[in-house]
This record gives sequence, C-alpha cells and structure tokens, in this order.
Amino acid sequence: MSILKKILEKLGLIQTSHGKLNVYFKSLGLPIGSHNTQLDALTPSLIKLGKNFVSAPGSKIVSHDSGLILSHGLLRFGRVEIGDNVFLGTNSVILAGTFVGDNCIIGAGAVVKGVFEANSVIAGNPAKRIMSVEELLEKTRAGTDYIEIPDYLMAKLNAGKLTFEERREIEFIVNEKISKG
Repeated sequence: MSILKKILEKLGLIQTSHGKLNVYFKSLGLPIGSHNTQLDALTPSLIKLGKNFVSAPGSKIVSHDSGLILSHGLLRFGRVEIGDNVFLGTNSVILAGTFVGDNCIIGAGAVVKGVFEANSVIAGNPAKRIMSVEELLEKTRAGTDYIEIPDYLMAKLNAGKLTFEERREIEFIVNEKISKG
C-alpha cells in the first residue's frame, strides 16, 4: 500500500465509495458533481473555486506535490485559487501555488503554475498568458466557426439547468450553420 494511500486512509478521506471525501469537499465549499475536474484528495482545503467555475473532462487541480515523499519524507504544498467565471479546458492541470484571476480561459492540456491576471487566455506547458479574453473574442467573431447561443438557452445554461434536449438544440444550431457553410 502506498504511503499516500495510508495517509489518506488515516485522515478518513478515502474509502471505496468516496463518500467521506465528497462530504469533506462539500464542507469546504468545493462543488461536487457540478464540474468535471478531479480535485486533490490530500489537501483540498488549500483549493478555492470561484463562482461559475466550468471545466472539461480530465482536468485536475492539485494542491500538493508528493515527488519527495518516498525518498525524503517531504510533502510540498501550495494554495490554489481560481477566480469567478473561469473555464478549465480538457486534460489541463492546475498545480499547487497557482492563482487564476476572474474571467480566464485555460486551454486544453495546459499545465498551469503561477499567478495569472484576470481576463487572460492561458495555454501551453508550461502555461503562459497567450492573449486577453477580449482578443480571443475578436478573433472568434472574425471567423465563421461560432454561433451565438440564444438568450433563453444562455439563461438556462447560466442557471445550470440545461436539459439534454436543449443541448441537442445547440448542436442542431451548430449543424445548421455548418450545412449553410
């Protein structure tokens, strides 16, 4: 059994159902089931997620580093703070000691460590600010591969109440635009 697993068991944070861990996450104010991100199970109290946090599958937020734990018995750690209205792309990783400001977009596969100002598009490994959200918006609107989501669907999306049928409606709008080419 790994040292990390033993530590997690001693803290009562792991069991086969993950029930205790989910209860602990909720007690810390970390939203469970409302995003696709895997949160650090050893030091989740060091993680703060802002309002309207959205993430794609495979993304992770880690507030510790166990690289030296087996060889030297040392556990490195750091706070992670994610601002409001942040999108975290597929398979991206936020590392310990990171601050991401409000209204940021983090690209797929990014490995993020450090301080990033609000309204930034962040991408790469190591991640860096590649442009502002406003610049991305301008580039997107200059192209043809986007749609405007209707207000009534945006209201439901913002409320977290988008149904399967409404998601299919968005897909229909996308396919309609593609077919008009």
